[in-house]
Amino acid sequence: MKIVLLVVLALLLAVVALFATRSYLSRSSPPSLDLVQGKLRPCPDSPNCVASESSDSAHAVAPLPYVGDRARSELALTAALATLPRTAISRRQGDYWHAMAISGLFRFIDDIELRFDDATQRIEVRSGSRVGYSDMGVNRKRIDALRSAYLAQP
Repeated sequence: MKIVLLVVLALLLAVVALFATRSYLSRSSPPSLDLVQGKLRPCPDSPNCVASESSDSAHAVAPLPYVGDRARSELALTAALATLPRTAISRRQGDYWHAMAISGLFRFIDDIELRFDDATQRIEVRSGSRVGYSDMGVNRKRIDALRSAYLAQP
């Protein structure tokens, strides 16, 4: 019985150490952020990213439509981002915005990137994890929640 308990405790400690290491890595090694040839960065092959400019269905999500003009859309998006837990805008530079979302338990950082396209009246979106392979659908759910909050703005 004692051996089983020790094995379970050792496995639990190994899992906690693994998640703590990944949390540290997400904070210490941010990805290259910004536009690439005028577009949001493509998603990696892993399923922990979604993007409206992605051509493959595994990563694709719809962009956000403008709600009125650009200024009104920016206000609505700012308010919508504020509704997402542990999410803050870290940079607004022209057509490009970057926000960070921090997970509750292990404090992983995910990046939310947005690109305003005045010509098409759309906001292109991307949400991706900094570390790991699978995100259990968290980034897709985050963009769905962002879309709902954004479209609900008066």
